[in-house]
Amino acid sequence: MNNFRLALRQLRKNPGFAVVAIVTLALGIGANTAIFSMVNAVLLRPLPYPDAGRIMVLNESAGPGQDFAVALPDYLDWRNDNTVFEHLAATHKESRNLSGIPGRDPERISGAAVTRNFFNVVGLSPEIGRTFSENEDKAGAPPVVVISDRLWRRAFNADPSVLGGSITLHDQTYTVIGVMPPQMTSPQDSDFWMSMSRRSVGIWMQRFIHPMIYVWGKLKAGVTVDQARTEMKGIAARLEKAYPDTNGQETVVVTPLLENLVGKYRTNLGLLLGAVGLVLLIACANLANLFAARGAARAREFAIHAAVGATRGQIIKKLLIESFVIALLGGALGFLFAVWVRNGLIALSPGDVSRFHQISFDLPVLGFTFLIASLTTVLFGLWPAWQASHADVQLALKEGSSGAGDSRSAKRARDWLVISEIALTLTLLVAAGLVLKSFSKMQTLQLGYEPRNLFTARLELPWRTYSDREKIATFTKALLDKVTAIRISPPR
Repeated sequence: MNNFRLALRQLRKNPGFAVVAIVTLALGIGANTAIFSMVNAVLLRPLPYPDAGRIMVLNESAGPGQDFAVALPDYLDWRNDNTVFEHLAATHKESRNLSGIPGRDPERISGAAVTRNFFNVVGLSPEIGRTFSENEDKAGAPPVVVISDRLWRRAFNADPSVLGGSITLHDQTYTVIGVMPPQMTSPQDSDFWMSMSRRSVGIWMQRFIHPMIYVWGKLKAGVTVDQARTEMKGIAARLEKAYPDTNGQETVVVTPLLENLVGKYRTNLGLLLGAVGLVLLIACANLANLFAARGAARAREFAIHAAVGATRGQIIKKLLIESFVIALLGGALGFLFAVWVRNGLIALSPGDVSRFHQISFDLPVLGFTFLIASLTTVLFGLWPAWQASHADVQLALKEGSSGAGDSRSAKRARDWLVISEIALTLTLLVAAGLVLKSFSKMQTLQLGYEPRNLFTARLELPWRTYSDREKIATFTKALLDKVTAIRISPPR
């Protein structure tokens, strides 16, 4: 504690040096904390489901980068033939017009038609109520719906009496039987779940139709992802032989749920974390040289300490404590800086991934900040402290008593410090520039087409009216003909 109080007095005696050192370090630590908070929220934080590591997403694929939704008959074969999954469920993303709620205007909400065992895959129990019974998950069953906690609070003010009540989705009335907990966000941030099996799927039972069906599986205890991939590829190979016209060159891709959600952002976030890590190293290099120059100016002080019996270890400890105080203050200021830029990080992140919007500064982030603050103490404090502890005591005392000022060797050492600082900083800046250039190239990969002024639209046709391929083709042709005929004059 004496050394700690002495370190604070030294900083008060040199406020300009203290401010420059603390702000320099705060910028480096703050940038690292901010990016790590995003990495923690997106890549490291576990999914809020029991045994989330066993939840897999399955797609059909015709090769690398050619994954697509699953044909319903293929899903049924996968479910019946596999021995590696405890549950294998199917979902179909949908959106409906919600109406019939007193005091609220109709709104468009997202949801999913799911097989009954989907809730077994996720492993979460309803907050209130229940999920589908066996009788409610077959063709012709009464229309029932499970809603999300978010919709329950927004549209029904978290009123438990919503159970047994009715809501209108499109033109059909559904009975609310359950509310899922807030952790339930899959698939695709759904607000409601209805039974897929209760309605006639008609055209979906043809293997050439891939109606945006996604398959979710929960591995049996002790089964690895590689074992699941091997077995599912074997099943796909059998289906390819049995149905060469529709399943030719098709295989199965098995991906852990977390990797499926955020895997494509892993490299970019890693590059950003590497870039800000280099910025922190630049800050440490600058501070190390500042401390070394300051140590050279305090040579007589350390010589007096040594003359009265202080060991080299005690001098090094004293200087490292000074470094740690600056690192601690810089870490605290950097943490506040990271909190301040949080909203900016969220605004720049992809809007379709909810985990980017869950950036928080919890214990892991606090621990990371303290860790890098402690690490920087060693990075920028150890070498200057070692240099100061090895100074020539007699020479330092002689120069100090004669008032001759700095020796030629001290000036030469300071010149080399400046040269090495510039060289190291430029090296690290070049490395940081290369990392950012790699990140920029990844963001601007050639897509094979010009994306500017290109728009897409998704249409959901009523399955009762468009129940076969010919009706869908007729509608599509008529729509494309009308869109092609549209001519919009450019603005003047």
